[in-house]
Amino acid sequence: MYFTEALAVLVRRWYVVLICGIAVTGGLFLAVKEVPTQYQASGEVLLLLPPAATGKGTPSNPYLNLQPGLTTMATITASELNSKPVHREFVKAGFMSDYAIGVSPDTGPLLLVTVKDIDPEEAVATREEVMRRVTQQLDTLQRGLDVPETQRVYSRRSDSSRPAEAVPGAKIRACAVIGGGGVVATIMIVFLVDRIARRFRRKRAAEQLDPDLADTEEHHRLKLARSVSEDEDDGGRPGKARDAAR
Repeated sequence: MYFTEALAVLVRRWYVVLICGIAVTGGLFLAVKEVPTQYQASGEVLLLLPPAATGKGTPSNPYLNLQPGLTTMATITASELNSKPVHREFVKAGFMSDYAIGVSPDTGPLLLVTVKDIDPEEAVATREEVMRRVTQQLDTLQRGLDVPETQRVYSRRSDSSRPAEAVPGAKIRACAVIGGGGVVATIMIVFLVDRIARRFRRKRAAEQLDPDLADTEEHHRLKLARSVSEDEDDGGRPGKARDAAR
């Protein structure tokens, strides 16, 4: 079917398009109203060495002394806190928000914490717990290794306790699904209605033509029967005359 023919069908069944459009609009309105707003609380944790890590007589700026080993520790910490057992521990402790921890590949040992929830306070609370767990995990990694205090890695927050921010992604996705699905469904319904209507119209036209055809066939049968009867009569008259003559 060409585009012009499809467009003609849509124009011809404009009332179906209108009804479906109203239904899709109602669905979009409900999505905006009913889909809960999602909030995101994010934060960063940077792993650093003490200033005396380069020697007590030659202290250095921790931000300039970002050794590759710090990135390794950040990766191990993120992997541990992202594990399923730790997630179950969070849920058991009452922190139901979804969280994720990643390592920024371009900034060294920087842990990126992201927490999402429909409750902004829950998102912030879970973020604070994740931050606390990062420090706890660092202590666990270094405990028992006799790490000198001058080489002991510590964490420093750089998020300044930002509040949770609204993220409209859930509403946008819901509207996109409803809108796209509504357009496809509308086109399918329009073509289905058009096909049913055309089939019904052809059926009615055939029903209107059938009586005429029936009358024509009946007339032909009667005419044929009359012709046969006349032939029989004509064929029987000579025989009757001969019988009378005898």
